[in-house]
Amino acid sequence: MEEPRALIKQTIDTFQPSGDLDVIRYVNKLLTQTEELRQKHANECKDINKTLENELELAKSSTTSYKSLANDLKGENVHNLEREKLFLSKQLQDSETKLGSLKTELEQLESELAELTSLPVEDELAPDQTILKLQIYRSLGVDVIPDELGNLNKIRVRSTEKNDIHTLSLDENSSKYSQVNHLWDLCS
Repeated sequence: MEEPRALIKQTIDTFQPSGDLDVIRYVNKLLTQTEELRQKHANECKDINKTLENELELAKSSTTSYKSLANDLKGENVHNLEREKLFLSKQLQDSETKLGSLKTELEQLESELAELTSLPVEDELAPDQTILKLQIYRSLGVDVIPDELGNLNKIRVRSTEKNDIHTLSLDENSSKYSQVNHLWDLCS
């Protein structure tokens, strides 16, 4: 008989309920905080609901006052509306006149387009090499500037990266290699 008692006493001594009690206290504290937050949120929602109900009542009362005000001002507004109606009809007439002239212009442009598209395109002629080179140079930002006699003595270089424009003189004293290097430095 002594052995079961000793066993029970030994088992009771190994139990440590303090950790479990701490967990239960923590859970109770969390439940209390959650209930307080829920109650606070419910009160806030009630306050918002009351505010919205008051705004609704105010809006309803202002609509009825606007209706009565509208009846009072009806005679005065009729005169203003008639004046506005005349102004709008004049604007409409002006707009219709402008629309008619724009339609006529559109028809003329369409007929010119049809006439231009009916003209034969000269596909047989190959583009001139000089024209192609000038187009490539222009796309790179290089324009050739002729002098009064038509000689090509200067080049204008536009650099989009530097947002700059330079004029390069084509001297016969300097070599073509140095001129080309200087030109590329200005382009880039």
